[in-house]
Amino acid sequence: LSRFWYDFLVSGFKFSFYQGGDALFCIREVGLEAERVMFSATDGVNTHKGLIFLYGVLLFCIGFLLGKRDYDWSFGDLRDAVKDVARGLVERELEPVRLGNREAKTHGEIVYLRYGVGGAREEVEKGLPSVFDVGLPVLESYMSMGISMNEAYLRTLAGLLEVVDDTNVLFRRGKEGLLWMREKVRGLMGSGMHFAEGLRMLDEDFTREGISPGGTADILTLVIFLYHAKRILEAAS
Repeated sequence: LSRFWYDFLVSGFKFSFYQGGDALFCIREVGLEAERVMFSATDGVNTHKGLIFLYGVLLFCIGFLLGKRDYDWSFGDLRDAVKDVARGLVERELEPVRLGNREAKTHGEIVYLRYGVGGAREEVEKGLPSVFDVGLPVLESYMSMGISMNEAYLRTLAGLLEVVDDTNVLFRRGKEGLLWMREKVRGLMGSGMHFAEGLRMLDEDFTREGISPGGTADILTLVIFLYHAKRILEAAS
């Protein structure tokens, strides 16, 4: 899928020179091709559809801001651009399901119908709060402590698991499964146990219970990407 990350970025850069147009149409044009390649590689199994959507919006918006030459690495401009692109997305794509105008077919639509959680669509419409308000501050804090990069990533994942309404978990295990997962994570963070060992044990518990927080993992990748992208581009400027 790596070539599509570049395509999303270039699509946003080109869009910055247009007068009008539909940003989501441009994103979906690249995204549908990325999904086709994914399904071809996985024999029809959806492994990265949510990730393609999240990166599509994020990279498109970064490309757009770079084209405008007013990129702010405090991320204020980026958050606003993401909100602008995704404005009204939940109402247009998920509300018809809740109102009974369209049958729920995808996992995301089913979760919205059952629990009112908008998943990746809601996350981007709000400007990626899980990334900017939770993930990045947590990762930056851990990195400043001098612990290994890998442990900082894992601790950030644990922090995200406590707050993200993960639609993968909700679809498979419901609200009870999501609350159980959060309770387990909080127990690990407050136990004083060696973190890596505790996380391995937690992974075994999750596997046994059929809990796979893939949506939170997607958010973590955005956090890691933005953390390093900011430092690389600040150093080059």
